[in-house]
Amino acid sequence: MAIKIFAIGLLLFILEIAYLSTHKPITLEIKKQNIDFSDITFENINAFVLTKEGIKSTLKASYALNYKDKIMLYDIDSHLIFDKRADTIKADEAMHQNDTFYLKKNVVYESNDSTLLKTDDLVYNTTKGTAISDAPFIMKQENLDAKGSYFVYNTKERYIKAKNIVVNIEEK
Repeated sequence: MAIKIFAIGLLLFILEIAYLSTHKPITLEIKKQNIDFSDITFENINAFVLTKEGIKSTLKASYALNYKDKIMLYDIDSHLIFDKRADTIKADEAMHQNDTFYLKKNVVYESNDSTLLKTDDLVYNTTKGTAISDAPFIMKQENLDAKGSYFVYNTKERYIKAKNIVVNIEEK
């Protein structure tokens, strides 16, 4: 009896193979679809820029809205890591578009060489490494306090150009 069941099973298997070999195979076409991450809301963001040398910058934000052409960020705390120093940028609001951050409201740029810049409007270009403000600003550095109406801070070469500046220097 077991031999009859085995023979019938083997016969069915051979018939199935013969049947499948005479038909055109069915191909499954999987099309890769581009996922669109626009019009999405993110909360409690922790982002990093990684290179071969290590972490180049970090970004924390409490809330973000991602659109097709820009990203709106809120409560920003970012660290820019250079060779031997790290700068910090904090702001209430920011817009990221084409390698540029447009920071608004309570912007604080602090370099670990004790330079502190406060303003309400700052444009930071990540490619060029420049921070530009057309709004009134306050700068503090060791025993120096300054106020002005415009500045450009080159983060790579570490120099500041300012206009309409009033400087107070404390002597020790």
